[in-house]
Amino acid sequence: MKIIGLSNIKNKEKKINHIKEFNIDVESQFCFITDGDSHSIDSIGKKNIWIKFNNIDFYSLVGAFKDHEISVYTEKPKREDKYIKGIVICPGENGFLQANPNKINNKLVKKDIHDFVVDFSKDLNCIIGGRGTGKSTLLNIIETILTLQCDNKKTLEFISKHELIYIVFHCDNCNYIYSFVPQVDKNNYYLPKAFNKKRSFDDGTIYLSDQWFTLYKIIDDIEALKYIPVPHDEAREILHKIYRRGYSVNKLVNKIEKGKIGSFIRDTVMYGINYQKLNDYIKMLIETPKRSVNKFLQDNISSIIKTMNEQKEIVHNKISSYNNSQNFIIIKYSPQIAETSRYLSEIIEKIPTRGYVAYTTLTWNNVEAYFLQLVDTFGFLETLELFVGKKYNHIHKHLPVDKFITEKLTIDLINLGISELEKENIKSVYEEIRNMIISDKDILIRSIENWVNVIDDFSLHFNINNKESVRNNSPIFKELDALSLGQRVAAILYFVFSFGFHTGDNTPLVIDQPEDNLDNQYIFKNLTGQLRAIKNQRQVIVVTHSSTIVTNADAEQVIVMDSDNRIGWVDAKEYPSRETIVKHIINYLEGGVKSFRNKMDKYKVYVEEL
Repeated sequence: MKIIGLSNIKNKEKKINHIKEFNIDVESQFCFITDGDSHSIDSIGKKNIWIKFNNIDFYSLVGAFKDHEISVYTEKPKREDKYIKGIVICPGENGFLQANPNKINNKLVKKDIHDFVVDFSKDLNCIIGGRGTGKSTLLNIIETILTLQCDNKKTLEFISKHELIYIVFHCDNCNYIYSFVPQVDKNNYYLPKAFNKKRSFDDGTIYLSDQWFTLYKIIDDIEALKYIPVPHDEAREILHKIYRRGYSVNKLVNKIEKGKIGSFIRDTVMYGINYQKLNDYIKMLIETPKRSVNKFLQDNISSIIKTMNEQKEIVHNKISSYNNSQNFIIIKYSPQIAETSRYLSEIIEKIPTRGYVAYTTLTWNNVEAYFLQLVDTFGFLETLELFVGKKYNHIHKHLPVDKFITEKLTIDLINLGISELEKENIKSVYEEIRNMIISDKDILIRSIENWVNVIDDFSLHFNINNKESVRNNSPIFKELDALSLGQRVAAILYFVFSFGFHTGDNTPLVIDQPEDNLDNQYIFKNLTGQLRAIKNQRQVIVVTHSSTIVTNADAEQVIVMDSDNRIGWVDAKEYPSRETIVKHIINYLEGGVKSFRNKMDKYKVYVEEL
């Protein structure tokens, strides 16, 4: 008995609590459904349950009941409203992705006979196949044409060999057709207007101009379908809604190794938050002539501080909400803000190593300690604001500089013209400190820029005991930099899944080989569970070489890619329970039938005991 029917589903919790006296695992072992037996026309549809099928047959129904936690609902599930329906690629003469050559009838002369065509499930799609069959190429195409950015020139050149690409997607109750035409001539040279002004091949990022695409909104009409072009500015906003980014584990590993993972975390956390304003101020400061820097700070530093505090409050609220919901991972905001050397080193280095300030017993060595304490007390920008505005009384009231004097007045110092720090000379002391801080405009600008980079940084602390184990280990949190490569990948993937789930991100999630650098225990215990949890909230398209992911994450569709080393194509596309797909899974992901049989023979002796 695995199913319990209730005439009143509101009594579910009461029944669960009662059965828990005899079986503590009642919620995972039993599927509760509404007993909606109708005895009249009027009672039909009053007591419904919703069941998600792979296919409408008895086998799929049994599978849904077994997997009831994500397949059976007593309340109507809210379906995602943003998903990619499918992609059509017209390869032209040189495109790699084409139609399956084994299924082409050579007698046909239709123009679209060689087109690469694949549709996607709204839920979890697993793309499998051998090396070099075009799996990652397909993801690169989706990523490039929906973001209108490309990581490198080589990838863009490979994509541009295809003649024309269409993507059909659904967003906010509307259907769209997206047409992408590579802006190259017959020799594969880019056309003059192919790139935006911020195009850059040096840092790897390439920004595509509006020339590459046209977006059409589909209008349903009784007589015929209508296609209305969407203006490019509006189209880019729609593209930003439907798709954020893809995740390549190999690229994430590269970011980790280069110490650039903080920017990735920032972009994920700050999605939907306008944090560009602070960067705009810094850009204006950098572009300000040296002679006008002091005036710029006088006019704008209060606004910069206000913008920074507003951003900080929004981010803190977003992070706190997420951290309070987590047992496995914690986001740290501005983790290195206490390391003042990252943004104050150049200012400190220009402070003289000897000498007296304004002919008083205050030495420049005392000033170094004083300045660091000021920054610790008020904050870096706030300290600059006080000195730029010459608010010496406020400074002295909260942190008197005379408290940092270490030398006593002697006859020798008197003979040198040195005097005690008094009311009459205190202003001169603060004036000299002010001039020391702001005199070198280049150092000042670099220090502010470095401070913004530090304040805008993020890190992750991950529970390294979050793995499959025969023991229940207590949590041990470590910073990302202190983890092994496998642990880092696990942390980043968990962050991607859990943060998107927490914030209600329902844009399609595209992932390339999430299992790389992860052990099978982690994949089974965590990764598959995360995919199962999020696939009902957002569409997932994942390239994988892991049979554990395909079989245990309950993919709604498996897309099998194949290649002859000249072109790549879709060899098969079906539910994972279908015989054809099972054969492909065994062939590509288990090493073939012989390899799989050997595993079965080795393990079956111990399976019952284990």
